[in-house]
Amino acid sequence: MNSVIFIVLAFVYMYIGRKIGWVLSRNILYSASAGVTALLCVGWGIAVGSCIHALIALLDPNTIVKVIFGFLLGAYVAIPNYGLVAESSIPPHAMPKHNMIFTLPVLAYVLTLLALAWMHVLVLLLSLALLGVTGVIFIAVFNQQFHFKISSKALYDQVAEELQAKTMVPGLWTKAFAEARGQMDRARALYIKYRVAQLAHEASEQLRQERRAKREAAKQQAATERVKQRGATEGARQRAILSWRNFAYGGLGAMCGVSTLISALLTLAALFGAFGHKTGQVPDDTRLGSIVGVVMAAVFGFLTVLCTFLTWKCFKEVKSVTPPPPPAHDA
Repeated sequence: MNSVIFIVLAFVYMYIGRKIGWVLSRNILYSASAGVTALLCVGWGIAVGSCIHALIALLDPNTIVKVIFGFLLGAYVAIPNYGLVAESSIPPHAMPKHNMIFTLPVLAYVLTLLALAWMHVLVLLLSLALLGVTGVIFIAVFNQQFHFKISSKALYDQVAEELQAKTMVPGLWTKAFAEARGQMDRARALYIKYRVAQLAHEASEQLRQERRAKREAAKQQAATERVKQRGATEGARQRAILSWRNFAYGGLGAMCGVSTLISALLTLAALFGAFGHKTGQVPDDTRLGSIVGVVMAAVFGFLTVLCTFLTWKCFKEVKSVTPPPPPAHDA
């Protein structure tokens, strides 16, 4: 009974999710910037995966229903622009964004299901990562404070030389003399206190500026090196990206192919259950079983067609993104 309820709710969820995905694609995804589109695609995949996971956890259907009407149906809903526009009407400059809207939510959907299935492991890894980051921050702050410490003996020696040569800072000496109310010994003590604090602050600021200048120079040098390396390895990087994209499309196509085979077998089984009594192989005195069998056969037939189309679509993309061979250099 839970499986039947799950199938009904899954179809309702598919209808509502498809409408929302079309509205989102038509009004935001195609017109927004690439960064906003990518962020919304990831959010859409996470939302669809979370809903499917919650529905499965609530009703706990059998394995076949869970795979076909849960995971595969959720993958279908996770593609927000599926069936919205014809690819022949999309200009070439908009094809990268169209492909991103088609594939990125599915990847986020799959990763969300895996993350929810291994939640306890992720919590442990995040806790360890948080401890590691805290330790790194503590060490960095401690080292920075350690490097900012200035030798107090050198500062007192410098102030003593100023007092001996009578080259005190006029404003600071006036402040110390006024606070000492004319008492020379106390004025000298106050001047030493204020002057040491002033020198320590100046030395710390100078050291901080030197460290900042070194960091900026290191960043500029690193940026220059990255630009040089990127220019030298751009071709190899593009070929590697396209190879991984081929691998992703090939894996997704293989999954859809297996789903096509399973759906076709289930369609045949449903047809056999619906009409088998006419041949005397499966006796059935009621017409209810035949009606249910015909309905299930229609559903599984629809899924077979859908999975076949997705398989063809994935393998078509594999062919279209195959990188061209590198150009031959003249001798």
